[in-house]
This record gives sequence, C-alpha cells and structure tokens, in this order.
Amino acid sequence: GVVWVDGIDSSSGIVPALYDNIMDQETEEGEPGCAIPRTENIQRYSMGSLHSSLRGSLALDQQYLVEAETVEHGDGLQGSIIATAKPDPWWRRNLWWLTVVFALTTIGVTIAIVFVVTGVDETDAPTFSPTTLEYGEEERIINLIVSHFPPAEEVLRDQSTSEYEALKWVAERNVLHLHSRADELILQQYSLAAFYLNTNSNGWKEYDGWLDNENECSWYGVECGMEGSRFENKVIGLNLPSNGLSGSIPADIAILSSSLSSLVLDRNGIMGSIPPEIGHLSLLSILNLSDNELSGALPGSIGEMANLLNLNLSKNSLSSTIPAQLGMLSLLRFIKLGTNELVGSIPSQIGDLTDLQELDFSSNELSYALPKEIGSVSTLEKLFLQDNKLLGPLPSEMGSLSKLQVVDMSRNYVFETIPAELWQMGGLPNLEHLDLSHNLLTGTLSDDFGKSWLGLKTLRLGGKNFLKGTIPSTVYTFNLLEELDMSSNFLTGTMPISISNLGKLH
Repeated sequence: GVVWVDGIDSSSGIVPALYDNIMDQETEEGEPGCAIPRTENIQRYSMGSLHSSLRGSLALDQQYLVEAETVEHGDGLQGSIIATAKPDPWWRRNLWWLTVVFALTTIGVTIAIVFVVTGVDETDAPTFSPTTLEYGEEERIINLIVSHFPPAEEVLRDQSTSEYEALKWVAERNVLHLHSRADELILQQYSLAAFYLNTNSNGWKEYDGWLDNENECSWYGVECGMEGSRFENKVIGLNLPSNGLSGSIPADIAILSSSLSSLVLDRNGIMGSIPPEIGHLSLLSILNLSDNELSGALPGSIGEMANLLNLNLSKNSLSSTIPAQLGMLSLLRFIKLGTNELVGSIPSQIGDLTDLQELDFSSNELSYALPKEIGSVSTLEKLFLQDNKLLGPLPSEMGSLSKLQVVDMSRNYVFETIPAELWQMGGLPNLEHLDLSHNLLTGTLSDDFGKSWLGLKTLRLGGKNFLKGTIPSTVYTFNLLEELDMSSNFLTGTMPISISNLGKLH
C-alpha cells in the first residue's frame, strides 16, 4: 500500500517519531489515526518504509488515499491528522492496465478506419508485404496466361511492352478487388487491357470505363453476354469503329476465343499486320477491320474461324495472295477484301463458299482468270472484281448463278466473247447491273443477247472493248434500264426508234 505524506524527508527522523504515537491518536469516529508532518513539497512513501506500528491498522496489500486536516505538532511543526484512510479508487490501482487497453483500442480503431477508407475487406487482406504480393500475383497470372496462350510469355516478361503493363494492372486489380474472379475472367481482363494499351489508348475518342475499377462489361464498345446465358459476364463483342485507334492488334486478342463473336474496328488508324493468332477466335461471326492501315499478309489462319459470316478487310494495304484456306469458311456470307494490294490468282476454293452472298476483291493486283468454280456459289448475289489485272475469258459456269444481281468486272483484261450461257436457258434471271467496260472483249453480240435479264438497270460494255456488229434488239426491251454504255467499240448500224420506249433511261 501507499501513504501520502506531506513532504518531510524520511531521513530526518521526525516521521518515525510521529508514527510511534500513531496508535495513541483517534479520529472523530473513534478510529485509529496518525499525525503526519507537512511542508511545501509532497513526497510519496511506500508502506514498507513506514514504522511497524502502522501495520496493525492498514492493510499492506492495498493503496490508501489519506484525507487529513492540518494540526499543530508539539515540536512547532505543522502537520496533518489523518481523518480517514480509504482504499485508492479502482482506476488508480489499475492505471497501468487501463493505459495498455487504451493504446490497443486506439491502434485497432485506426486500422479499421484505414481499411474502410481504402475499401479493402479485412478478411481478404493479404498477410504479406506489397512487394511480395505484387511479384507473386504477377507470376501466377503469367503462368495462367501462358497455359492458355504460350506465345505470350516472351512479351509478358519484357517490361517495355504494353503486355507487361497490362499484366501489372490485372495483378493489382485482382489482389485489391477481385479475389473471387474465375481464371477465365482474369484472362479476359488481361486481353482487353493489352488491346487498349497496344492501340494507343491516349488517342481514343471514347474510352469510358476502360481500365478503371468497374466491370469490363460496362466499358465503352464492350458487349457481354446476357444474364443467364452461357456467356454471362463474358465479352462477346468488341465494337470500336471510328474511335481514333492506332498502334497494332496484339496477338493476345486470341485469349477471348471462348466467347468473342464480333470484332468491329473499322475506320481507325490501326497499323501493322493481322496477327495469325486471330484465327483462334473460332466463335467469331463478324470481323471488320476495314479502312485502317493494316499491311503484310492475309493470314491463312482466318480459315480456322469456322463460324465466320462477315469478313471485311477492305481499304487497307494487305499485300499477299488470297489464302486458299478461305474456302474453309463454309458459313461465310460476305467477304470484302477490296482496295488492298493483293496479288496472285483468285483461289479455286472460292467455290466451296456455298452460302456466300457478296464477294468483293476489287481494286487489287489480282491476275489470271476468274476460276470456273465460281459457278458453284449458287447463293452469290454481288460480285465485285473491278480494277484488277484479271486475264482470260468469263467462265460459262457463271450462267448458273440464278441469284446474281450485280457483276462488276470493269477495268481488267477479260477477253473473248461474253458466253451465251449468261443469258440463254434462263441464265442470270435476277441480274440488275452488269459492268464489263474497259476490258478486251471481242466478238459479235447476238440478237437474243441478255433476253433473260428482264430486271436489268445498268449495262456497261463500253470503254476500249472490241465488240462488233449492231446493238442487239433485245437491249431495247429492257424496260427498267437506266444506264446504257456501249461506247468505244466497233459497233455499226442505226439506232432504232424503239429506244424511246426505255422511259427510265437517262
């Protein structure tokens, strides 16, 4: 226990002398008391240092608060008489423990506030340092990506690449926010991030949501499967036409092969070659990369896109041959490769595209003759082959294309006569536009020329051809004809008055 004594030095001998008489004094309530000297300074004495005569009245295992009043001591010193001796309050006796509890509580509250402000769930918080966390998570994601797409490992370990920047972003985001995300969704994040960074993200016109903490399904131009479908939360469309993209298409786009069905990036400034890995997008039904600055080869791997319906790579600078693998796209309906620098021949495998409706290979450097297999594409409606170097006769097999509406083979080197199969026996009954101008056509047009073309609106056979004879009389029966050009040939005869029956001609 402790007794507070009014500042007499215990070495003076006065205190022990006063304590010798402690048992002879009483308080007003008749309880033992004591006289304790008083000076200006307060000193604290342990119970163990007091005279043994106190031990009968005060418990030695407690602390006491002395309430006293001032009295005059017989030796002329001013002191105090203890009126009562009460146990010290509980908070003073436990002051040390209270201090520890307060400190621990303060630390706990501070940690809780930090977690709330940063949005990190304490139950999911990592138990290792950020440096170790980042490196470990990067390695885990690298292994995940490489297991699905082995070619990515080299660029992922090169810190100067956009792919590495995408990896860092995914690793950080996954640790802080997405612990429960499936591996396939982490791969999806990485593929989109790599695409964004590789196509000069700073130049994008619209980029709402990209690389923020929202779900990637809400990003501008990203389309995900509907709730409840097998593609729920998976990217099925990446549609960013006219959006200021440049740079190149990363090979990592192939990581979206399990869900992507539409890739529309037309009217941008994308450069470089089409990555062969794009062929891994086996679910893709629409691929539109037209009106960009793509160069190099047209990869044969495109033939692996078994579900492709619409292929548009026009208005680029592709400079290879047309791969025969295109014939493997049995569901293809539209193929547009015009305005490139493609060379070589049109592959005969084009005849295997039995669902094809439109073929556009115009404005290239294609040579040789149009293959006869074109006659097998019975669904074909539009054929654009103008501005090439095609050399040879028109195949008579074209006469079987009963749905063909438009044929433009102008400005080539097509020679010989126009096969009669194109109009006899009901050939090309739905033909509306025929342009064979600026070729090397020869021969004489028979009187029944085009008799099955009842819906014909445009007929162009002029411009440096070598046709002879007179204009066939059937031409004047094309009641829907709006444009007729047979200039720069070797035609003779007079223009009949029946031409006035062509009321729509202008």
